[in-house]
Amino acid sequence: MLVLSPTLLLAAPTPQDARGVNSHLPLTTASTPTNGALQQFAGIYKLDEQFAITVSVEGEKLYGLAPGDAEKTEFTPVSENKFIIKGPETEVEFVKEDGKVKYMLVQMQGGLKLTKVE
Repeated sequence: MLVLSPTLLLAAPTPQDARGVNSHLPLTTASTPTNGALQQFAGIYKLDEQFAITVSVEGEKLYGLAPGDAEKTEFTPVSENKFIIKGPETEVEFVKEDGKVKYMLVQMQGGLKLTKVE
């Protein structure tokens, strides 16, 4: 099972405040997409006739389930259409064509392109 966790980015140091204290302001990962925004990614993505990943939305989170996996894997957003799955950390990008999500690109094993079929 792959487990996701958001990446915390730190901003460059800000100038000293009036008390002479330096501070770092944490930046969050990409704003958490809403359930409605995530729905466009839900569906079945096929690599070939033997391998497909089912992507679903539960609450405000996106999950993937591959054949043979006992549990769904959470996708952590890093941008509007890019997510990270942790396990070995892997980037997943959803690609639109003609305004609709058509592909899921998975950056593992040299890069995999899965086509949305449902």
